[in-house]
Amino acid sequence: ALNNGEAKIEVIDRLGRILLERNNTLTDKEYWEELDITGLSEDLYIIRVSNGETVLTEKIFKQD
Repeated sequence: ALNNGEAKIEVIDRLGRILLERNNTLTDKEYWEELDITGLSEDLYIIRVSNGETVLTEKIFKQD
C-alpha cells in the first residue's frame, strides 16, 4: 500500500515509453483516479503508481 503524500501515476506502453504522467497527493488508504486513455491505441499498457518508496503496477488492455 502507498502512504499518504505525493504520488506519480504513469501509463506506460509495451516498449516502456511513458505516455501519460500525473502527480497527485494521496490522502487516504483508498485512491481513485480516472485516466483519459481515449487517444491510445488498442493495446496492452501498464499503470504504475509510485510515491518514492513503494511502486504499484497493474496491466490493462485497452479495447476500442
